Amino acid sequence: MFNNYLKIALRNILRHKGYAAINLSGLAIGIACCMVILIHIQDELSFDRFHANADRIYRVTRDWKRAEGGGTQAANTAAAVGPTLMAEYPAVEKFARVMFPHPQSVLVNNGQNRFYEEGFYWVDSTFFDVFSFKLKRGHARTALVEANSLVLTESMARKYFGDQDPMGKTLTIESWSQDDYKITGILEEVPHNSHLQFDFLGSVRGADQRYTYLYSGEGQWTNSLGYTYVLLRNGASAKDLEAQLASFGQRHLGEFARARGFEPGFVLQPVTDIYLRSNLNQEAGPSSDIIYVYLFAAIAALILIIASINYMNLATARSARRGREVGLRKVLGAQRSALVRQFIGESLLTCFAALLLATMVAELILPIFNNLSGKSLGFGYLQQPQLFVIFISIAGGVGLLAGSYPAFVLSALRPVATLKGELQSGRLGLLLRKGLITIQFTASIILIIATTVVMKQLSFVRSQPLGFDQNQITIIPIRDDEMRKHTESLKQEFLEYPNIVSVSAAAGVPGRTMLVDGFPVRPAGADRSAQIPMQIVGVDYDFFKTLGVKLVDGRFFQKEMSTDSALAFIINESAAKALGWDVPIGERLELVMDNGKKGAIIGIVQDFHFASLHEKIEPTVFHIWPQRYSCFAVKMRVADISESMAFLRSTWSRMLPHQPFEFFFLDEEFNRQYEKDERVGRIVGYAATLAIFVACLGLLGLAAFSAEQRTKEIGVRKVLGATVAQVVNLLSKDLVKLVLISNLIAWPPAYYGMNNWLQDFAYRTDLGWWVFALAGGIALIIALLTVSTQAIKAALANPVEALRYE
Repeated sequence: MFNNYLKIALRNILRHKGYAAINLSGLAIGIACCMVILIHIQDELSFDRFHANADRIYRVTRDWKRAEGGGTQAANTAAAVGPTLMAEYPAVEKFARVMFPHPQSVLVNNGQNRFYEEGFYWVDSTFFDVFSFKLKRGHARTALVEANSLVLTESMARKYFGDQDPMGKTLTIESWSQDDYKITGILEEVPHNSHLQFDFLGSVRGADQRYTYLYSGEGQWTNSLGYTYVLLRNGASAKDLEAQLASFGQRHLGEFARARGFEPGFVLQPVTDIYLRSNLNQEAGPSSDIIYVYLFAAIAALILIIASINYMNLATARSARRGREVGLRKVLGAQRSALVRQFIGESLLTCFAALLLATMVAELILPIFNNLSGKSLGFGYLQQPQLFVIFISIAGGVGLLAGSYPAFVLSALRPVATLKGELQSGRLGLLLRKGLITIQFTASIILIIATTVVMKQLSFVRSQPLGFDQNQITIIPIRDDEMRKHTESLKQEFLEYPNIVSVSAAAGVPGRTMLVDGFPVRPAGADRSAQIPMQIVGVDYDFFKTLGVKLVDGRFFQKEMSTDSALAFIINESAAKALGWDVPIGERLELVMDNGKKGAIIGIVQDFHFASLHEKIEPTVFHIWPQRYSCFAVKMRVADISESMAFLRSTWSRMLPHQPFEFFFLDEEFNRQYEKDERVGRIVGYAATLAIFVACLGLLGLAAFSAEQRTKEIGVRKVLGATVAQVVNLLSKDLVKLVLISNLIAWPPAYYGMNNWLQDFAYRTDLGWWVFALAGGIALIIALLTVSTQAIKAALANPVEALRYE
């Protein structure tokens, strides 16, 4: 019996090759896209779950609130938090601190090779007890016990030692001081799905002895230069411990925080939430957002729904042609259960064939998706049973749904009705197909709207005035105090070259950290209640000139004014509004946390963007602060940029022969903040294109079937004088109604979803009515073009041939 059903299924496929090709290709493309996106989602959700104790690891974060509202939330904490938590709370089994140098790069050398590295941390010896990073050489329990011991990754071992055995050898690390570190372990490469990415781990012992102001006295509570992780005991409640952290903060930081207008607090953050559900200040590295996981899941679902509807539509449409077959089988004694098994079996066979084809298609499109998403995903994920179950369930579910109509409806009809062809005039299949087409175009329109809004927002942020000139500006990092000693002499040397317009030293540049966040500022002589958290930026005299920032009132810093270096501030427009002074020029400010530094406001500059348009412009204070300089900004003329770069490199090498020359371009660095949004935009755009293609593929099949069903009607109409346009209108008018209904259904959820996405931007475009009208128009035009190809073909056919049909 099975062989008989298989032969019938194969004969039907071979007899109707065009419909079979549309069915298989549309469904395979939909399943393949779903496969790739599910692999991406699986990767996003896998971050930090490879740790053996992932469910018991928490990061301690700061949550300092102000009485009048607002505050600061940051991922970094002070050195004393971890040891004190373990000493005071039995729920904490172990702690591990991950302390970063300042600036967050160190000069690593072994004599000949000298490179600046940003993946260096000092960690506790318990680091490998808390986390499950794997050592290839050395022992996890002892590798970081001794002072000045160092563990590095395999790639760094090859970089500095080549083919030599690095164990027991030394590397010199230059940060706040210069120290020799003995290599005691070699790490496997850090998994890409870890929120902590590093190349070197140095023992915190030794650092705590050298930098006592960070690890003892008040400094161990007030200098937050690291991350604190705790491993809770089995059965311990994170909620209960977190509830006790309010009193913990008050005991150890209450006086310090209240003097600055804050109430100290701490929050426990599951390590598995950090990558997708954390957007704090001073994060350990780039993160994503759970909203993008939901977005990609929705895209996968929409494409799969569209592809499945194609298959179901064509399956139900073609089932009408098999009414006589069903009637004959029932007359010859076939039971209804046997017919149900036959139709569902055929449908499942087609769907599992599409699944095999989809696997091959997914192999082809995965590299393209990796290029779009910036990842390196592979089909090793298919070794995970849960994904296999999902894919098989998808194919099986679609097969059961698509086969249900012919299986249960046709098998229930009376043989006399099927043999007379009365099924052709039934409305059930027609109504079902119309409903499915409506759902299909609703999904397509939602994707078109999403693509349009994402592209519109990205265009908006690209065209939005930033308030500074980012073009032809090269940034050269200043890594240590030795470089800072040469700041003025390097500036003068650079300016000797005629193609260099201006040079400035500053604590950073837009797009890179340049702010002291949430710094308490108040009018000089005012009490704590008047404090306002502001951003503090260390600059030199030429900062505003180099970046082309406009002056609103007052004047810029001037070298001729001897008091400017110590007693002068410049504020931006947002700070002027926050302070509430009618005439800020001449008013005096106090920086509460900078040894009470006081000075007069000498100028107000136009607001400009330090960060991306995701974040609003904060009240900001600028002052001369040489100790904080971390980069040069070099403004060059457009001509001969390559020659100017060669001059900068040679000058640097001459004046600082032992310091590597590094640089990047300001415009590229600033625009890198939108890489994630651009990737999402490209992925959504390709998804919308695929969705429309798959929808049109099914629509083409339905249009061909509809034209075939109405061949005799079209012939009669043409004989009676109907024009080609009238015949095309006859076959297309129902589609127009369905697309209009689809628009009305699609617009509300599309508006809700994209409005929520735009909330992530402090500066955003508007959701104009034309976006929705455009999406509806595009869907309608594409649908009409698809149907018209078959309609015109039918209209141009010889009516004599049409009347001979059947």
